[in-house]
Parts: sequence; C-alpha cells; structure tokens
Amino acid sequence: MPTENKIKRYTVAGLVQSSENPTMQFVTVVDFDRVTAERDEALEISESRFSEIIQNRDCINQRGMRVHELQQRLTAADERADVLEGLLHKWLSQFSKPGVTGGPITTLKEETAKALSAKESESHA
Repeated sequence: MPTENKIKRYTVAGLVQSSENPTMQFVTVVDFDRVTAERDEALEISESRFSEIIQNRDCINQRGMRVHELQQRLTAADERADVLEGLLHKWLSQFSKPGVTGGPITTLKEETAKALSAKESESHA
C-alpha cells in the first residue's frame, strides 16, 4: 500500500519570469514514479471494490425482486384459500337442510368440518 508521501522537493527561484509563481518546485523521477505507481495501485483497488459493490447491489436487487414476486404469489394463494374456505362453509351449511344425509355425503361432511375447525384453531393460535 502507499508509503508515506514524503517526497523531497527541490525549489528553484528565478528560473521562470512569472509574477504568479516566481518559485518552482521539482521532484526526482524516482519519487514521481513511486507516487504514480502507488496512485495507480490505489485506483485499481478502488475500481475492483467498486465493481464488487455494484455486483452485490445487483444481487440484492434480484433477490428483492424475487422476494416481492414470492410475496405476491403467497398473497394470491392466501386469497384463493380464503375463497375456497368460504365455499366449503357454504357447502357444509347445506347439510342442515332436510333430505341431505347418509352414506358418503355424511362422511365427507364430517371430514370437511374437521379440516375447517383445525384450520380455524391454527389461525387463532
């Protein structure tokens, strides 16, 4: 990683005729090359980390979209279950009418009532 940025600077006065900066500073080629290499390495690391961050963000976005999609499917399935449960309650209510008794229908009625009461007790727990 970057070493301390203690570069020896050389100052030359009066080399250039300028009222803005009458003194110029210079560094050696060795120091300049070292600092340039350190900067390039830091940029490369930064670009690599930035790329990783973008990939992670994209992965998180994809997972978020998948969770949203699954939530929508779950909501639709819950709504369908509620509708079907309501229909089963209506179906069971028909057994109280005279003439609808006996055999397999009575067995089916009992199984349905048992399943519905189990679901209702789970939802209250």
